[in-house]
Amino acid sequence: MKFKMPLFLWVSSLLAGAVFLLLAFAGWPYILYFGQSEFEGLSLEEQKMLTSGFVMGLRVLGVAILLSGTLLFLFRKKLSRKVYAGIFAFLMMLCLLVASLTAKHFGT
Repeated sequence: MKFKMPLFLWVSSLLAGAVFLLLAFAGWPYILYFGQSEFEGLSLEEQKMLTSGFVMGLRVLGVAILLSGTLLFLFRKKLSRKVYAGIFAFLMMLCLLVASLTAKHFGT
C-alpha cells in the first residue's frame, strides 16, 4: 500500500480537531485549571473568565483545524507534496494564532 501524504494529513487533522473539540466540550480546562497556582489571588469570577477564554480558544482551534485540513485535502490534486506540506504547516500555525487571539479576547 502506497503512503498517501494528503490523506494522512487530512485524517490526522480530523483527529486533532476532534480531540480539541472533545476536550473543550467535556470541561477538561475547568478540571485542569481551577484551583491551580496561577489562579491564586484571583476571584472566582476572574478564574471563570480566564477559563472560558481558554475553552473558546480550544473550540476555535478544533474547528479551524477541521476546516483547513478538509479544504486543503479537497485541493490536493493541484499541489506537489512539498507545496502541500508547506501550506498545511502554514494553516496549522494560522489556526494556533487565531485560537490564541480568541482565547486572549475572551479571557480578558
